[in-house]
Amino acid sequence: MEPKPKKWVFAFLAMFIAGGTLRFLGVFNDLWLDEIISLNLARQAGSPLEILTLIYSDNNHVLNTWWLYFVGPWGSVFLDRLLALLCGVQLLISVALVEWPHGLRQRLFALALCSFSYLLVLYSSEARGYMPMLSLAAALMCLLPLYERERRLTIAMLVWLGAVLGFLSQFTFAHFYAAFLGWSSLRAYKRGGRPELFETLAVLHLAPLAFFVVIYFVHIQYMPPGSGALRPYLDTIVNLISLGFGGPQLSALNIKAGAVALLLAAALFVIALIELTLLWRQGSDWWFFYALSVFVAPLLSVVVLEPRVLYERYLLVGQLGLYFLTAGFLARIYEKSVGGKVISLLLLSAFVAGNIGYIKELVVYGRGNYRQALSYIAGQSVVKEIFLSGDHDFRNSKVVDYYKESFKAEHEFVYFTSDKLQSAGAQFCPGWYLMHSQDRFFPPPKVVSRSANCSYSLDKEFPSALLSGWRWFVYKAYPVN
Repeated sequence: MEPKPKKWVFAFLAMFIAGGTLRFLGVFNDLWLDEIISLNLARQAGSPLEILTLIYSDNNHVLNTWWLYFVGPWGSVFLDRLLALLCGVQLLISVALVEWPHGLRQRLFALALCSFSYLLVLYSSEARGYMPMLSLAAALMCLLPLYERERRLTIAMLVWLGAVLGFLSQFTFAHFYAAFLGWSSLRAYKRGGRPELFETLAVLHLAPLAFFVVIYFVHIQYMPPGSGALRPYLDTIVNLISLGFGGPQLSALNIKAGAVALLLAAALFVIALIELTLLWRQGSDWWFFYALSVFVAPLLSVVVLEPRVLYERYLLVGQLGLYFLTAGFLARIYEKSVGGKVISLLLLSAFVAGNIGYIKELVVYGRGNYRQALSYIAGQSVVKEIFLSGDHDFRNSKVVDYYKESFKAEHEFVYFTSDKLQSAGAQFCPGWYLMHSQDRFFPPPKVVSRSANCSYSLDKEFPSALLSGWRWFVYKAYPVN
């Protein structure tokens, strides 16, 4: 039995307001490294065309960089992140409009999962291209059935536009588009055989695929390999699923938390396989879309491309598909019995509780308290020039260089890289040392010794939410006899 219209409207509005509010609250904190790099790329560009044809970086999410380029003169954290915020809200609208195989029940569960997902809140409040990519993917899922019913060229053109902007948002949109291509082709073949299939390929997909070929030769082929800490691919996948469903971070520093993360990921893998199998037995074509978007496309890209670094955010298309699959499973057991209703609502409550904890950290700590850390150091310093070094020259120096402008009237922050320290001589010791970690279980050492003449004691910790940004540990130099 479907819920009454008034209850449906109330539930939709409640989750939409909650999801939008959480995303809005996540906007007002410091930009972190990747956002700073994106902003710098936008400032370096001489024109929008250069962003597409001359700036080759894995931080150049073209649509987002264009946004930063145009809002640059009025630059503020809110404006920088506004595109992602709007797309995050639009994603919730699209999820409520998709024609799900389990109808209204799945729509409600999918909207709940997406509204309270820490991952989706995080990337809806971050000046990157991931949320525009996901929101456009959800929009295309709404447009396909509409095109199939009305066969209007204007709807096909909206599909082209959505696909083009999706690729420009983030190139892992290819994971979704591969699934979308396969799913729409299967639906067309089931409706009218080969003639219908060829018509769908020509009308819906020829233009987006041609654009992808062009963008590959103009931009993608020149992009350098990603940089960052090397991790096993499986660790990244398990951590993404666990955090995405409110579970603990996978960490070698906490075996119990790691075991829970692994068990949670395994349980969700089983749930996904069960729901896929049941959809296939029912004759629904949705099983094919889920199989491609959650499993085949992301895993095939990893196996074929063998990326040097695999971050959780590179697999967000699969995670979104896993939310949709889980929503279908929850809707299915909800409809079975009173016990099924209780179980599905308890599982949803556990999801919300786990994710709310992470969202709270995002709202309170942001993606790192970099400005506050430098303000603390400035407050402890009586000299004009403040010398710093750290455990990761690229990351720390980029952040220091960005935020030091706020203090230039009273202090000048000078970051010494390893090369600069070597040139300065063995007797030179910067007054402050910065250590960073994205592992919530990392225990910072109380003392750090850089040389016989240069030792530091831990002075203060500045926390951060997970995945974007890092914890910053501020060390102060002390005299060495």
